[in-house]
Amino acid sequence: MADLFGEQAYFADAEAFWPQQNAVIAEKVEGYHADGWADVIVMEVGDYFATWEHTSTDKPEGGKVFITVSTQGEVTFHEGYITNAEAKRRETPETGATPQPKSELTKAAQNYVDLHRYAAVRADILGRSDLALRLLAAHMLAGSSLWSVERDPQKTAKPEIADSLAASPAQHAFEAERDEIAALLEIESEQILPTRNDWHVMRPDLGTMLAQLMTLNDEDVMRILTFSMADMFRDIWDDRIATLTQHHAAQKTELKRIEADIRKAADLLIATGSAATMRAIEAKIDKLEAQKALIAEDLQKSKPKTTDFDGSFRTAMNFLANPWKLWETGKPLDRQTVLKLVFDAPIPYARDTGFRTAKTTLPFRVLGDLDDEENKMAERQGFEPWVPVKAQRLSKPARSTTPAPLRGGG
Repeated sequence: MADLFGEQAYFADAEAFWPQQNAVIAEKVEGYHADGWADVIVMEVGDYFATWEHTSTDKPEGGKVFITVSTQGEVTFHEGYITNAEAKRRETPETGATPQPKSELTKAAQNYVDLHRYAAVRADILGRSDLALRLLAAHMLAGSSLWSVERDPQKTAKPEIADSLAASPAQHAFEAERDEIAALLEIESEQILPTRNDWHVMRPDLGTMLAQLMTLNDEDVMRILTFSMADMFRDIWDDRIATLTQHHAAQKTELKRIEADIRKAADLLIATGSAATMRAIEAKIDKLEAQKALIAEDLQKSKPKTTDFDGSFRTAMNFLANPWKLWETGKPLDRQTVLKLVFDAPIPYARDTGFRTAKTTLPFRVLGDLDDEENKMAERQGFEPWVPVKAQRLSKPARSTTPAPLRGGG
């Protein structure tokens, strides 16, 4: 049967179709054999020919023909292939290669050796801070299956913003530093922390990066790490916000589920008449209420911040430049913020000696380490040497207000 224009045709009787189709396929098989193909394999009806499980092989080299037949009767001829297993078997006599010897260790023994070798390497790195620093930088630049670092993509909402950013002196200075870092590493500038959209850019090789970093001094390695960290600030911020948002949504869903379970348990409690069942339901409700309280507290703490990166970064830099400016506002909230940002924990207090030395947060510890000068507290007498001074009275004694005694004893 055919359509009106004769472009498509099909059999009305399937039972009459298949015998004729099989006869045509048999003729094609004989033709391939006569043409010199090593073999012709007709696959089962409906089977799929996976090209990745076969190796392309020409007819003079023993290639075969695979014929697939769909359930609708469509026939496809795959010429010049052999299976991958057969290709491996042929490789030994053709190339003269000997089969690879089997390992002398069992899988369990190999696992034992690998773990102990890995433990020995880790223990050795503990005493090699210089090597660990360079391994960190190499993994950051080359990427790893365990973690991957990308630069900030700097997405702009409007073309005008992109033009303004391109003309920014800060952007020019940052890109100039990128070129200098690339020169230190002997790679292209685009290879430093490419983003997901830079699919055409290949990251540098891990071994090559480690070898190059071993030739640099610590100051240059810290310069590379500093640049890499600055290049991914916004990416870390956005990833953290996304994680908090997902966690917050999951906790809200879990809270709704617990509330629904509490309502169901309450309905069962009303309907039941058994004292034992009532006690069991009440215990379950208490447990659900405790879970509900924990999730509600977590929701309050993990609420995602709405502050954008630029505003938060600007505020942080202004605070680091002059923490006292925020403190002297006198506002309780500002002073509480200063205490949280400056000190890593509440200021310790001892009843006998008073306040103890407080532990500051990481930014202020780093800033403190930059000051190499020796500092000490001034005593009451100050730093100047003592000079002996002759005692002398600087003021006259006050006149007494008591009347003088009368003379003559009268």
